[in-house]
Amino acid sequence: MLLGNAPITASTTSKIFEGLTDTDFTYGGSDAEDSSGTMQYVRIEFGGWNILPDKEINGLSMGAVGSGTTLDHIMVSNTRDDCFEWWGGTVDASYLICNNAGDDMFDADEGYVAAGEYWFGRRVGAGAVSSADPAGFEWDGTESGVNLMPKPPTHVTATNVTLCGTGVSGAFTNPEYGMVLRERATGAFDTVALLGFEYGIDTRTNTNTAADAIAADAFGMDNSAFWALANTVSAPDSSNNDNGYVDDSFVTDGVNNDKDLDPAPFTLEDCQTVSGPTDAVKESDLGAFSGDATWMDGRWVDWSPN
Repeated sequence: MLLGNAPITASTTSKIFEGLTDTDFTYGGSDAEDSSGTMQYVRIEFGGWNILPDKEINGLSMGAVGSGTTLDHIMVSNTRDDCFEWWGGTVDASYLICNNAGDDMFDADEGYVAAGEYWFGRRVGAGAVSSADPAGFEWDGTESGVNLMPKPPTHVTATNVTLCGTGVSGAFTNPEYGMVLRERATGAFDTVALLGFEYGIDTRTNTNTAADAIAADAFGMDNSAFWALANTVSAPDSSNNDNGYVDDSFVTDGVNNDKDLDPAPFTLEDCQTVSGPTDAVKESDLGAFSGDATWMDGRWVDWSPN
């Protein structure tokens, strides 16, 4: 758990980390350039703990971590909850691996405003999942979805990303989504490869009111591809889901996106081998390996299941 003094989008400038009561675990402040130090070539394995119901420690939890922090080449493997979760903050992060998250692979909340590149996530089977609705990305805008403007919403620029779901339809209480994008969140996606989920994208609002409607230009996507989805890119709308927002509009409105790449450059099974993604994934020049097929090599990576 990294706790810093960068801004958060919440009803207070700072707060105690969820599920805890000790003020030593306070995060948030006004220093966007705050430093929590350096983490490079780190592997975090078999972590995660339920502090209280629905309050869990993730593989790497980051509260208000500032841009003065260095985060790269970090693998979270077989964790009980999310692999990586940010609550506010401004820290960029690159070369991240999520292997078998119990819930979401990459989760952003409370006004996390930063950029990430070269992220790889996979889930091998349903056995390790503790969540009812696991996702690849889960972007949330502000604390509890309330309107805290003019504080900034969550805005993540994610570039060079590959997310591989289980490929098992109906394995969980709710569908497994590649991306869950909520009200008061914004983002830009570029060069994303997404496969093996039941649905590619689901946008959601808190109350289905006009004030919570997702802006038409809240999200953008270019140079990205979806394939091997159990259903479709866009999840079905519901009466209290996204206030009529067309889930995959930012895909269809973007440049050089393919909603059903055919022929597929690699299979879901290529993502899920016991020794990690195969050469077909790494040499595809797509997603997390676009322009760099070797960044995952080295002793900092270990795909052992236990």
